[in-house]
Amino acid sequence: MDREFALQAKDISIDVTRRLLEIVKLTSDWDTEEMRRLHKAIGITVGKIEVDIIAEIYRSYPDMEDLS
Repeated sequence: MDREFALQAKDISIDVTRRLLEIVKLTSDWDTEEMRRLHKAIGITVGKIEVDIIAEIYRSYPDMEDLS
């Protein structure tokens, strides 16, 4: 992957992760089965983005990890 693609993909991936985590902040009521499934799905999705996309970008471009 070229650097410009990696930079844009990193920014989008971080934005998506932040947006998903905003869903978690919408409520503290995660007691029902439905809400627990949703909470788990958000966690799995955020983890997949971080491990499969963001970490892959950082492996290719370690210096990007320090960019804001």
